[in-house]
Amino acid sequence: MEILNSLIRENNISFLRISIVDILGEKRSIEFPASALKDIYNNLVKCDGSSLCGIGTADNSDRVICLDENSHYFISDNTLEIFGFLQEENEETTVFDPREILNKQIKILNSKGYFLNVGIEPEFYIVDEETLDPIDDGTYFSIRQDQKSTYLRKICVENLLKRNFNVSSFHHEVGPGQNEINYLFSDPMSIADTFYIYKETIKETALKNKCIATFLPKPFKGLPGSGMHINCSIWNFKKNNMFYDETNEHHFSDFGINFTNGILRHIKALTALSATIDNSYLRLHSGLESPSGIFYSFNDREAAIRIPSAKQSRTRIELRFVDSTAQLYLLLAGIISAGIDGLEHPLRKGDENDILPKGLLESLKYLEEDEILNNCFGRKIIQKYIYEKKKEKIVPFRKLVMDY
Repeated sequence: MEILNSLIRENNISFLRISIVDILGEKRSIEFPASALKDIYNNLVKCDGSSLCGIGTADNSDRVICLDENSHYFISDNTLEIFGFLQEENEETTVFDPREILNKQIKILNSKGYFLNVGIEPEFYIVDEETLDPIDDGTYFSIRQDQKSTYLRKICVENLLKRNFNVSSFHHEVGPGQNEINYLFSDPMSIADTFYIYKETIKETALKNKCIATFLPKPFKGLPGSGMHINCSIWNFKKNNMFYDETNEHHFSDFGINFTNGILRHIKALTALSATIDNSYLRLHSGLESPSGIFYSFNDREAAIRIPSAKQSRTRIELRFVDSTAQLYLLLAGIISAGIDGLEHPLRKGDENDILPKGLLESLKYLEEDEILNNCFGRKIIQKYIYEKKKEKIVPFRKLVMDY
């Protein structure tokens, strides 16, 4: 508690936002005056698990939120957001908490002497709030002063910097009105947490300028889709990048190849977590640099996993089959579990003739059948996730654009 008390005092924090995440990845929050911190610690935050997707039932609904002190983020000048773990009333963490599932996989990887470094590259379109048309006709790396995207990108970056994001680069993407703003690598939990704040910041900034920012994977037919490439590398606690080997071809290690092949072995099931709505599959199979092939490559952008040309600390894999609808906590937990499977059971390179699932129902079928991921998450949470995804209804296009 002392860490949070110090942050509150030193930064004149007036409000606390306590956040949790349900099985589908929707963030839920409750707010308090900052003066309530001691009471929150003493009595915990109680919630109705039956009102959270996949968390509880009417006859087993009482849950409490245990604050994760390491997951605190400034979301405005006077508000501190703190993520938490869901617990049963008997103080055992609930099996349906996505953050706890990721936390367990991080600990398993740590117990083997390694940790995962993660960076994401979210792409998004900015469209007119009335017409839903892209706000400019720009293309890759264009930076004209008469483009509204040029102005809005900088405003978005300024707002992200105010929220302590370490922005690394930002630019116009290939599609008209399409943009990308990147921030620095971090641990998996921090990346999953901060992506919510990242999206909220971008969307709020766009709305204040009479626009809509949408992370929908394929908002426009015939235009590039918006992905969210995940860059990963595994390090040991001596701070050596395990993916780098100067003696190997492309300086990519056998360790890295085995980890990558583990992901490829389970990729069809992982796609149910990385591309979670039907619209996602329009991007994956669009033919516009779409990563539909189940193989890794050092240069082919149609590969599901690309290994960028880089040396030493920058050696990594780029997972290209992910978009911003991803359930990041479960996906990152699954990536760790699949990668460990590859290390323990070295595999051959993927079949370049095989392709990713063509729809959500197909990927859910592979998820249901994947023993490694069932062991990772627990069969109950897999079954609940599949049940809830199959319940989702067709959503009008305007609502899709707004929601994602």
